[in-house]
Amino acid sequence: MMDEIDWLLFGLVVTAALAQLYFGERYREIFLVSKATINKTYLSMIRDLLDRHPSAGRFYVGLVSIQVFAIIALVVKSKLA
Repeated sequence: MMDEIDWLLFGLVVTAALAQLYFGERYREIFLVSKATINKTYLSMIRDLLDRHPSAGRFYVGLVSIQVFAIIALVVKSKLA
């Protein structure tokens, strides 16, 4: 059964995922995968975002960090319960 903390962490994960979708649309030229960019990694795309738009890139890195932290917290909490 999910308690309030689980719902909070799940809400953080979903909110960060929706924000990542926004960034994917807003900075389409960086995150678009085509034949020319098929070999680019996710980290290189983030580096490109940081180079071209430093403020937005730092915000994006923060979103990814929050999402990773929340997912790890959910997994650890479920394993301990």
